[in-house]
Amino acid sequence: MYSFGTLKTSTALGGAVLRVRDREVLGRMRGKQASYPFQDRGGYQKKLLKVLGLLAVSRPRPYGLLAGACTRLESDLDALVNGVVRGFPPREPAATFFRRLRHRPSAPLLAMLSRRLRTFDRERLARRASSGERFATGLQVVDLHPGRHSLHRTHWRSSLWS
Repeated sequence: MYSFGTLKTSTALGGAVLRVRDREVLGRMRGKQASYPFQDRGGYQKKLLKVLGLLAVSRPRPYGLLAGACTRLESDLDALVNGVVRGFPPREPAATFFRRLRHRPSAPLLAMLSRRLRTFDRERLARRASSGERFATGLQVVDLHPGRHSLHRTHWRSSLWS
């Protein structure tokens, strides 16, 4: 499974692609997915606008203005940012969580997924992985390195900020 969630390396702001080798299992999966409703285009558009807003305030000056506004309004800046980037609210009831997952992608999301797959920059990912390995080695805390036994370590970094 390759996830294209908001904080993923090559985000499409949602969706995933699964590779299924067993044709029988794939057929059952497709049949199940065909019963799901389509994702609302408006919901995807809302997510795009939220992330564009977050990008707009990702520079020091606008971010400082946003932080100041949150302070004046007695609003939690961390909760605001997490609400924009988090795909699902914390402590959401299981039934609600699964209802959110069970939909077919909208046409705009499919177009974005297709674009991400066509334009993925493997060299950029390799540079980031190499940089992450050098940084982890320099920390000298190898035993605390999450994922150190993974075959392919890419060292997560939000694509929103790169």
